[in-house]
Amino acid sequence: MIDEFIKQATSQLGISEQAAKGATGGLLGMVQKATGGGNDFNQLMQLLPGAQNLMGGGGAAPAGGSGGASGGGGLLGAAMGALGGAKSAGAGAGGGLLGAAASALGGKLPGGLGQAAGLLGMLSQNGIGADKAGGFVNLFMQFVQGKGGGQILQGLLGKMPELKALIK
Repeated sequence: MIDEFIKQATSQLGISEQAAKGATGGLLGMVQKATGGGNDFNQLMQLLPGAQNLMGGGGAAPAGGSGGASGGGGLLGAAMGALGGAKSAGAGAGGGLLGAAASALGGKLPGGLGQAAGLLGMLSQNGIGADKAGGFVNLFMQFVQGKGGGQILQGLLGKMPELKALIK
């Protein structure tokens, strides 16, 4: 069933299958970490048969994807680098400032900004630029909702406000 989402992402967003698989696996890894692998995550995985194969070591996993599970430092650093170089995100030199602020705060930015930057960085590492990141997250959320996961999404959005921040 997750293959259905991958096909939608490639056709609607014009991204490669590998980018879609890597980003989906990375996003699911972040969801697992944010939920502690609890009930919301388990219900999500039941809605998306085959999704587990995209997480960690499935060949389509993102470069450096295993770093996401070990902590936010490396991922946040990569995200700051991606933001600093993402002209379409309007970050420009601001990305360097954001990175400096993140470093000064121990990698934690106020208001979930650090998590949003981490999510954006993970997507960028998988070939989904800032111009398509919101569309990817939105498409994923619509897909889950279409499979009857509306209540699960509400739980995830409560634990991962960065998802909502990317689609606004």
